[in-house]
Amino acid sequence: WITYTNGTAFTIGTNLTGTYYLHVKPIYDISGNTSGSVVSQSYTFDNTAPYSFIPTIAEVTANKIIVNASTSDNNGQAVTYQYSIDNGKTWKESNTFTDLTAGTTYSGIQVKAIDSVGNEFITSNITTTTLSDIWDGTIASGFAGGTGTSESPYEIETPSQLALLASVVNTTSSITNPSPDDTNTRTYSYMQTACYILMNDIVLNKNASNYTNWGTSAPANVWTPIGNYSASTSYVFKGTLQGNYHTISGIYINSSSAYNGLVGAIGGSSSSARGGVTNLGVIQSYIKGANYTAGISGVGLNNSYTYSSYFSGIVKSTGTYVGGIFGYSNRSYCGIGNSYNAGNISTTSTTGYIGGISGYLTDCSSISNCYNIGKISGTSGYVGAISGYKDYWDGYYGVSNCYYSTTTSGVSRYTGNNNTYFTNGENGCATFTTAPGTLNATVNSTTNLCTSLNAKTLTDVTWVIKSGINNGYPVFDWQTK
Repeated sequence: WITYTNGTAFTIGTNLTGTYYLHVKPIYDISGNTSGSVVSQSYTFDNTAPYSFIPTIAEVTANKIIVNASTSDNNGQAVTYQYSIDNGKTWKESNTFTDLTAGTTYSGIQVKAIDSVGNEFITSNITTTTLSDIWDGTIASGFAGGTGTSESPYEIETPSQLALLASVVNTTSSITNPSPDDTNTRTYSYMQTACYILMNDIVLNKNASNYTNWGTSAPANVWTPIGNYSASTSYVFKGTLQGNYHTISGIYINSSSAYNGLVGAIGGSSSSARGGVTNLGVIQSYIKGANYTAGISGVGLNNSYTYSSYFSGIVKSTGTYVGGIFGYSNRSYCGIGNSYNAGNISTTSTTGYIGGISGYLTDCSSISNCYNIGKISGTSGYVGAISGYKDYWDGYYGVSNCYYSTTTSGVSRYTGNNNTYFTNGENGCATFTTAPGTLNATVNSTTNLCTSLNAKTLTDVTWVIKSGINNGYPVFDWQTK
């Protein structure tokens, strides 16, 4: 027996396992006389760790690892988990590790199981390697996630999944289990009109910075446009691709066929169901073809659009309808907005339509809030810094609120058809050479140009001047984020 004063806390043991009985005997006086009977209470202690287990890797992408773990305690107590990727130096409750380096082996992955009384078990290390972020030419069997709706677009995390997008649009077959979130069998029509989103930057060829030499030294992978319209006029991308402010680099096309670009042909079924590309940069790419060749889409059919996107690479054509964003903008509800071209666009055709943003702009199609600083080259025909040709139309359609560089573009007109209705300075279109103060008479300073652009914009875009970007000339606010 051990004597304690009433109300005193005491320790009877540590690291106890099993069942113990605590007996309490009340003492009546100093002589040891007892009062009442001895009271006994049993206590069971669990000091054993949860069952040992081996975690598994649930998913690996170029920059993400998801770890899977499940076990139960020896005595059935609830178990929680913590995860580490650095040999247990740091722990977190999420089983997903992001912002990892592509093509890297991670050998310090551990899982800690903790039961409800605090007992722990830490697994031995497991090892996995993140995927390369450079396309190996294969086509993925499914997307990373999503169900293809606007609320839950199919997630594209790897180059092979971007190739899967091209594959499902350039066929008439259905697809089963398109993502872990979508285990249905989806028809061609569903996939053709579905919503997609980039989760990472996509690299389609290694050493993409060497793209200027790809005309004579081809890289490993040839890109087939999403919506391969030259193969079949049924192959039109009618969904949406959200770039999520990521880039796609390393596109290589060297074709004698028409309809070339990241997308061959894009369109929609109605004005309320338009096909489009948003918030995307296509960079360090070499795209060569015949008619209808551009950086984003060879042709924008009815009910198509590109917003907040840009091209910086090389587009070459032996034909007509050539542009930085669209090669041809077709009629109803075909719009390009809040976008720019910084690529070199050229054609050898003597009768071609070529423009920095679009080669040809039909009636009821529009270019608004755009600029061009890329070089535009055509031997003759219709050559414009913004659009090679613009059909006549009043209202909000046409070219508006744009500007371009006469020095870098080598072009003195924003549309190739030089007439009194569309001349430099019309519709808020301004030109500039290389230094502030040399803008045309309509807008005589970069500050005034920025103010004028913001005053006439019809969308939610904001023009800003940011030091170190575009030589001090206006850019979009999303370019500075």
